[in-house]
Amino acid sequence: MTDTAALADIILPAKDMFEQSDIIGSYWSPYIQFKPKVIQSPGLQQIAWEDLKFETQSGKIEIYSTEAREKWGISPLPGYTPVNYTANEKMFPLEFITPNTGSRVHSQFGNLKIIKETIGELAVLLSPDDARIRNITTGQKIKVFNKTGELISKAQISNRVQPGLVLLPNGLWLNEGGGGNNLIARIETDIGFGAAFHDNRVEVIRVDD
Repeated sequence: MTDTAALADIILPAKDMFEQSDIIGSYWSPYIQFKPKVIQSPGLQQIAWEDLKFETQSGKIEIYSTEAREKWGISPLPGYTPVNYTANEKMFPLEFITPNTGSRVHSQFGNLKIIKETIGELAVLLSPDDARIRNITTGQKIKVFNKTGELISKAQISNRVQPGLVLLPNGLWLNEGGGGNNLIARIETDIGFGAAFHDNRVEVIRVDD
């Protein structure tokens, strides 16, 4: 059972990929694709945009959005705005990100025997430079923390990680050394009032039993 399901009083069924139409991206190409529904759902589940109508002024996906300019006071075209970290955030020198893995869909399938046998144990990835400064080696028990919370996991040193980054595989369960949500500030995004999952800073130290 995933960490989210363990907190639930009632669990409702969700549609699978064959029971809904959707607009999807790709991990391997720059194209957006339309995926039609191929079977009827047995229940009354619904998803947003199944009728391909969007709550925009044009009713379509908008790359140039006058609504964004009028409602949020931002550029009508997508752009990048550097993060302005607070003094407290600057106390933690490492950027914390949680990329997807090829073995799971977020927190799903982590309990499957074939996944565990094929992928092995997942861990928190650090660059050799950051690990050397902190006297951390692969397999070392570590604590990742900030003002919001902490998690205990194992380290894996990797040349694929650039200095200044800490990577926790997306969907790693609490009993596997996960718990990335413990490190995410309880704030809303400035556009849309969604959960602000990104731009989190942390520190990592070794844990000696």
